[in-house]
Amino acid sequence: TFKSGRTSIGIWDCFMDTELGLLIILLKGARINQARYTEEVLKSHFVPFYKRIVRKYSKGIIIQEDRAKYHFAKIPIVYKTLYKVKLFP
Repeated sequence: TFKSGRTSIGIWDCFMDTELGLLIILLKGARINQARYTEEVLKSHFVPFYKRIVRKYSKGIIIQEDRAKYHFAKIPIVYKTLYKVKLFP
């Protein structure tokens, strides 16, 4: 997140080795929560990237996230479980 006296934006990205996902700039104004994270990040960008990486490398891909509350809330956990996303403990 970038903060100045006037604005705040959220930026999200994913990568593995030399594979880069899209850099996502979350619209300013609304704060990120579990529903917004699931819709704007997981569904739109992360799951397609994850599927491509799993096909290319293996089914043993494990992701690591920071400890943001919305990463570990009910909606994103259910969504990641649906797509068999393996999380780093």
